[in-house]
Amino acid sequence: YPLENLTGRVTVDGDQVTLKDIVSRYESDDRRITLNGSVVGITSDSPRFNIVIDANSVPIDETLRAALPEKQRSFYEHFEVDAITHSVITVFPNELGRRPVEYIAKVRIRDASMVYRGFPLPLTDVDVDAELTADVIVLKKMTARNGSGQIAVSGRIYPATERVAKPGYSLSIQADQLELDDEWLSKLPPKAAEAATKLKPRGRINIAGDINIDSKKPDRPEFRLAIECLGNSFHLAQLPRPVENVTGRIEITPANVLLKNLRVPNITLDEHLTKILPQNAVKAYKGVSPTGVVDLNIDEAQFSTDTKDHTQIDLGGKMILVDCGFGDMGRFSGMDGVLDFEGSYMTNEGLLSGSADLTASGLTIKDRTLTDIQVAIVYEPEDNAFVSRDFGARLCGGRISGDVEIIQQESDEMRYYIETVFDGIEFGTLMNAGKTDQAGPMPVADKGRLSGSLNLQGRTDRPNSQKGRLSIGVQDMQLARRSFLGKVLAAMQLSNPTDYIFSDMSVDAFVKGSDLVLQDVYMSGESTVLSGKGRIDMQNNVLDLEFTSYGSVVTSRPSFLETLARGLGSAVIKVEVHGSVDEPRIVTTHLPGLSTPFSIFGEEP
Repeated sequence: YPLENLTGRVTVDGDQVTLKDIVSRYESDDRRITLNGSVVGITSDSPRFNIVIDANSVPIDETLRAALPEKQRSFYEHFEVDAITHSVITVFPNELGRRPVEYIAKVRIRDASMVYRGFPLPLTDVDVDAELTADVIVLKKMTARNGSGQIAVSGRIYPATERVAKPGYSLSIQADQLELDDEWLSKLPPKAAEAATKLKPRGRINIAGDINIDSKKPDRPEFRLAIECLGNSFHLAQLPRPVENVTGRIEITPANVLLKNLRVPNITLDEHLTKILPQNAVKAYKGVSPTGVVDLNIDEAQFSTDTKDHTQIDLGGKMILVDCGFGDMGRFSGMDGVLDFEGSYMTNEGLLSGSADLTASGLTIKDRTLTDIQVAIVYEPEDNAFVSRDFGARLCGGRISGDVEIIQQESDEMRYYIETVFDGIEFGTLMNAGKTDQAGPMPVADKGRLSGSLNLQGRTDRPNSQKGRLSIGVQDMQLARRSFLGKVLAAMQLSNPTDYIFSDMSVDAFVKGSDLVLQDVYMSGESTVLSGKGRIDMQNNVLDLEFTSYGSVVTSRPSFLETLARGLGSAVIKVEVHGSVDEPRIVTTHLPGLSTPFSIFGEEP
């Protein structure tokens, strides 16, 4: 390194040279370099240097880099630096004989700018405190700014030497409030830039990382990078809208990726999500056909790679459901609740294990709302089935419980099996759910308590595939005159208020597709017995029913002999009901009655 305009005192005493306040000043700038010390044995093959160099306001430029040894010079050539350095360099003998001298340089840099060519992120306001030797650079503290972000680096750098071919790094990095923009992302390494192009991240992040490459700490991973999302947005090309306000922590190492407390709000459940899901998950997603919005909260998820290059995902967290629905044509809708989940997934193999607990305040099925829903779900990999035992919910003042099993088959279809029992359900609330009465209050409301069972099976993607059986019993039933059954009774021209009160009702039916086929409907009251059968199209709310009414005092299903003994009276009425449930067409036919059982023989006693 050229020293100019030297002043000071040099003393030569035999084989020793002593330097006293040797000062180099430069006319072009404020550089000032001062040397003090001695060299002993100047005529020997191994002179011993003991010199202290105080260098102030020295620019880091081509002149300084040219003065460095070749291997160290190649290291510093990775940086573009505009800086002034202040250094105190102590030069002393190498007692091990590896090289003529050793040195320790205490370096201080203030208000510099810097760019590392490997990651050309421009840094300003660079402050550095470091100690340099021929074998290691101890970076005590380095702070800098990138836009609005603040960066801090510390650790050790091992330059290439005559004994080490490549430089090594053992560094800790902390960056706060870095702004992700196109310029920043374009300067990432190729693989990272490719991922960033797909994700299109925006917003500010915090980064904490460790780098250990060819360092003296081989037990540590080559890198560990922790990214803290501060309300970021991501816009995947496959999705029509960006995912926004993402928070949480992403930890990346060569072995795995770990997500912690990751919050992704307002995910719209629609067909677009199938474009980013694994192929095996797409089958299940299409089978369930979800709609609505969820907030995804991942407490922890780990992505790890095994020796076969399969990625295993172990995760746990919760989804907050807002107005969600399931099944085609919105058969299940309006669900608000929380789904806690955990599971393991292997690429190319599918789901390995899983369980979930659903707690929901409500779910609407054809205008009937389930509340206080509690469902525990377990995945059984040997059958590729999702199973829930003893789920529970409240429906119209009563309770419903049962078992559900959903099996995913190789043909991409998902089959379901449902067994339920119900008890204490308010008959009037169930029958009139979703209806409004514009003609004023009903003089008599539908009443009664309903119990029974429902068994169903079918495919989630084919509503017409479902089949099953329904059994219902209603106790202490009272019908409103403007309700559906009330209209049927009104068509019979019954005027006695007791004609609308029944001690019990029973229904035996089976389900086939969207049709409910009523095999036997029986209602028994003080003055009327009503029996019937028919079909209800539950999808379109269209019905075809046929009832027969017997006017008599009976409290249970009469036998033939009981009918003869009591007499059927004059009222035997056949009622046919067609059309919509809300506005049915009712046709009444009066059949000839028998005044007494003896009239069957053609004469009265």
